[in-house]
Amino acid sequence: MAPELWYPITEATSRGGGFHSPFGGTWPDLGDARRWCDGMQQIGVLSHDDAQRFHFWIEHGYVSLPNAVSHAAIDALNEAVERMWREPDSVADVYAETYDGVLRVERLRSDIRDAPHKVLDLHTQLAAAEPVVFAQPIVHFLQRLFLRPPMAFQSLYFTVGTKQHMHQDTAYVPVNSPLEFAGVWIALEDVQPGTGELQYFDGSHRIPEYLFEGQYLSKRSDDPNDEAFLRFVYERSVEAGCELVKFLPKKGDALIWHASLVHGGSQEVRDGSTRRSIVTHFCPRDVMPGYFRDGMPHSAITTAAGGAAYRCNWRHDA
Repeated sequence: MAPELWYPITEATSRGGGFHSPFGGTWPDLGDARRWCDGMQQIGVLSHDDAQRFHFWIEHGYVSLPNAVSHAAIDALNEAVERMWREPDSVADVYAETYDGVLRVERLRSDIRDAPHKVLDLHTQLAAAEPVVFAQPIVHFLQRLFLRPPMAFQSLYFTVGTKQHMHQDTAYVPVNSPLEFAGVWIALEDVQPGTGELQYFDGSHRIPEYLFEGQYLSKRSDDPNDEAFLRFVYERSVEAGCELVKFLPKKGDALIWHASLVHGGSQEVRDGSTRRSIVTHFCPRDVMPGYFRDGMPHSAITTAAGGAAYRCNWRHDA
């Protein structure tokens, strides 16, 4: 007799494959992301180490990559930045954002160095930034996160800690697919306690979403009021039991985080201390940063890292 091929279905057959958010996301944001992760390892898209990192990402909302960037590349970048400060006229397209009570974006000047600041978009302005921003372990992870080429669309070079309030990047970094981007933080020196070190709420990428005007993940650039948002993400992270972690990396270590991970800068900053680092926001090549959407005429996309990734920037003098 032929074997019985029929069997009763006693459980729901849905695998819950939808995104956690109505705004979508990357594949680890799917309800059955762990099954995707295991399947991609089985067919060779992910290595064993890749799969371990993505299982961690799914639960925690970030991964750390020790020794992601060589010290030689970091030293070259830091030296190029020092030359830039000595001769700001040699880098006419470089801008800094200062935040000494009032946010301003200004062309680089020597006197800005003594004010709280971050230098903008060095990934498009300094050749020495490319081996750092597009270091192979970083690009490797982002390719597998996006499943297509990553594109750097914004970078921020810090010398000191910012004391920035705990926040989600989705509020301030608009892209046309709101959750298809990630932040990358690279330590350009050993980070010590009391230097305004980066901190984050572990697992906070899964707290309820705050909607600006009841419908958007990002706030209008002309709206200065974000107090309700900042209070919301902090309180929801605490209520969810998310551990507050301070990141104390060694020079060359990188942290990559989910667009919705709640993070900021420690309020403890010793006088004279430094926390040299560079943050870059990446999205897939086919996703549109907000300044493209808003019609900036001098935005440009170029290849980087030997064609493995792309970079784009908004020319601030446009």
